[in-house]
Amino acid sequence: METISLNIKGKSLRNGINKVKNFVYQKEVKKLSSLGSLLPLLFIVVIFYLLIFLPESKRKKKYNAMLESLKVNDEVMTKGGIIGKVVNIQDRNITIQTGPDRVRIKLDKTGVLNILSETKSQENSSKKIEEKKEV
Repeated sequence: METISLNIKGKSLRNGINKVKNFVYQKEVKKLSSLGSLLPLLFIVVIFYLLIFLPESKRKKKYNAMLESLKVNDEVMTKGGIIGKVVNIQDRNITIQTGPDRVRIKLDKTGVLNILSETKSQENSSKKIEEKKEV
């Protein structure tokens, strides 16, 4: 810490007061300038959050909703590119049936990339709705 000595003689008192004012002013300016140097960093963090984390959280919510809506007889594609029909759903695992030999593969739910077609009952109900709209 810097110390300032004051002589109590006319002009030296004024000079001392001016020195104290300048000293305090410089400390305040340094505080403001250090805060000003943090603003670009804060701006970058906010932009990073808006461009990276926000869309990623929306994508995760959509993906989790898709996994929750998974039903037996849905046709799915795995992250490995295997296409099959869901035959069994457990807590964290599903069993898909693929190929003409009806090979069954058990995998984690998170291994599902997307649902290619939902159950035929939903397709039939959507066709009925479309037919009613046409009439």
